[in-house]
Amino acid sequence: MRTHPGAGGHLYVVTDVAEYFQVITELLKAHPGLRPLPLPELQEPKHDLDYLTNFERKFRKEGRPIYRAVYKRVVGQAFSAGRR
Repeated sequence: MRTHPGAGGHLYVVTDVAEYFQVITELLKAHPGLRPLPLPELQEPKHDLDYLTNFERKFRKEGRPIYRAVYKRVVGQAFSAGRR
């Protein structure tokens, strides 16, 4: 990551690729500056505009899974943005 959430900020991970989700969540779980948060309850869309992206609309209508995680930046913890 080149940019990062400020203290108390949130990082959202959303993907349809299970392997990618597993890798990214393992990496983020090990990061001392981030704390996983419970996901909000997923609401069923009432309209096509209720989806966040066209991909989400297509995949959810096809019954394909969308993997989600939310992390909060822990105040006072160092946060390294990684190498360029």
